[in-house]
Amino acid sequence: MTFSKIPTPRVDPVTGETYYTREDAMNLSPQQYEEWVYSNKTVHVNEVRLYEQKFWNILLTKSPPFLPLLFWPFVIYYLTTPMTFLRFMWICTGLLLWFPMEYVFHRFLFHLPVVGIRSQKFHFFLHGIHHVAPTDLWHVFSPVYELGAQAFLIWCVFNILHVPDPNALVSGLLINYIRYDSIHYLIHAYTPDQIGKIPFAGGYLKQCAIHHRQHHFSNPRKHFTISFKIFAHYSDEKISTMEKPMTNGMKGTWLPIQASRSARNTINPIRRIVDRMKISPNPAKEMISLSIGDPTHYGNMLPPVEALEAIVEAVQLPTCHGYAPSFGTLDARRAVAQFWSRSNYIVKPEDVILTSGCSHALEMCVDGLADSGDNILLPRPGFSLYVTLCQSLGIEPRFYDLLPNEQWRADLSHLESLIDDRTRAVLINNPSNPCGAVYSEEHLRQLINICERNHLPIIADEIYADMIFSGNQFHFLGMLSENVPVLSCGGISKRFICPGWRVGWIVIHDRHNLFKDTIKPGLMDLSSRILGPNSVTQAAMSHILSETPDSYYDDILQQLQNNAEFVYNSLLEAPGLRPTMPQGAMYMLIAINPSAFLDIQDDKEFFTKLLCEESISCLPASVFGIDNFIRIVLTTPMEKTEEACQRILEFCHRHAKTIA
Repeated sequence: MTFSKIPTPRVDPVTGETYYTREDAMNLSPQQYEEWVYSNKTVHVNEVRLYEQKFWNILLTKSPPFLPLLFWPFVIYYLTTPMTFLRFMWICTGLLLWFPMEYVFHRFLFHLPVVGIRSQKFHFFLHGIHHVAPTDLWHVFSPVYELGAQAFLIWCVFNILHVPDPNALVSGLLINYIRYDSIHYLIHAYTPDQIGKIPFAGGYLKQCAIHHRQHHFSNPRKHFTISFKIFAHYSDEKISTMEKPMTNGMKGTWLPIQASRSARNTINPIRRIVDRMKISPNPAKEMISLSIGDPTHYGNMLPPVEALEAIVEAVQLPTCHGYAPSFGTLDARRAVAQFWSRSNYIVKPEDVILTSGCSHALEMCVDGLADSGDNILLPRPGFSLYVTLCQSLGIEPRFYDLLPNEQWRADLSHLESLIDDRTRAVLINNPSNPCGAVYSEEHLRQLINICERNHLPIIADEIYADMIFSGNQFHFLGMLSENVPVLSCGGISKRFICPGWRVGWIVIHDRHNLFKDTIKPGLMDLSSRILGPNSVTQAAMSHILSETPDSYYDDILQQLQNNAEFVYNSLLEAPGLRPTMPQGAMYMLIAINPSAFLDIQDDKEFFTKLLCEESISCLPASVFGIDNFIRIVLTTPMEKTEEACQRILEFCHRHAKTIA
């Protein structure tokens, strides 16, 4: 049996309110259902509709605030009748009895494990609705049938046990329920800060709110009451994560404007690690940057003259200053198709979508293939942007290992072990950043075979296509694949040394039309979100791609290979370092052995000390998902490369342990 993807909210065409239906929940497997109900990535809605008629929805799925008050006459009667000491004690007993009862009901009924379709239906009707629609304040009051069932059960049990005054016991129980519902309403209607301003009880109620919000946004099976563990210590950082209002608060009252879930989840690992390191380079030494992936940084690598001339000519054309088709002009797409074609495989212009750089192409592919809650397999170590894109969209990144002792080939068995029914694609980067690996045809076919067995499309990051060193050969994944559809991402930024011109592309390899009616039109629609890439660069594309001489490429590749060979041979002599000779692209990964150093524990500390002492900036490879490596860029002028290697050698000798 197959199951649908995690539901996306429906929209009422009349009111504009978002909602889910019972079918949305029942089309999921029990595992998918639990993930959907309890995940902090689930998109919450205004309400849940189990029935087509609103009357039945209100009656059976919502408890209007006045319904629990139907029990108040019963409570008031027992509070106003002559109060004896014994009756008072039984009422107090009922008040206290509520706490263990609430724990049992929440722990073993409201949050029972969902193991089959029956328990799934029961759970969704009983409590799942409240979790996917926490802003629907109808659900924060205990339903009248829940109160009635519990009160009747307690009354029956204590009558059987011949308790002297079971009615008083039930009165105390109902009083505590009304207290619970009142606090529950406050928690869902206002923020903890607003609740904290309530006189006298504000501090207590704010702690209740923070604790209960963890139930909704963090650990639903642990923090499911608003009465236990309320005085636990929470750090300011933890509390701040709970401050997002469950509703928009009181009408007419401004609240702090909250960033969206997508914005909060958009994290650049490089910035997260590097920006938190409060370090400064050595002012006595000139700064040498080996960390920036911009090949134009030092000016020794520049775009080809032919490309510059084409841009100047395009700027002067009156026809290229307006909007172009969002997926690219026909001339530019035709130029990319010809550039990406080979003698045994011809790319058609209609299979090309232009984007604002290769990073935008990757974003469109990820967004076009997977929904929130799905997963995509990514290489580790791998370009950090992959993780940023997935997390921003609520997609789970799963990492398959690359093997450093095998020229960073993919660990095939590990990759295949990660695949499940929520896997939507495998991303393959060749030639690779940060490893500098270039995969053989045999290895690429092995990767394709895994994807074919599991019916998974491939996202191919081929921005460094043909940027390979002597003795290696590049193969397009899409041209090797007979049955697996491939989205090949490329651009002009690296090969033509112009990352700021912002034109990339997606080439769709789809021999069996598996993308024809779904993914392809979806990608074209996604392209319309930015209304297309730079129109001036598009106008120059045909000239750039067809007129740049091979000698230009040869010169760029020779500079990269010369740098790679020099760094590799130089740092082989450095204690504690083990460089891996790259096969292409413009990067090298260098292994660090912390045990060889006196005072360096990991790659981040190596990076920090190297920058502070030698004014050499590299990147700790932990930002790419692997510890105790550093990445350096090979685009620097040779004199900078030589100076950098000399400083690194001196640094390593200075910090190395003395060998007796």
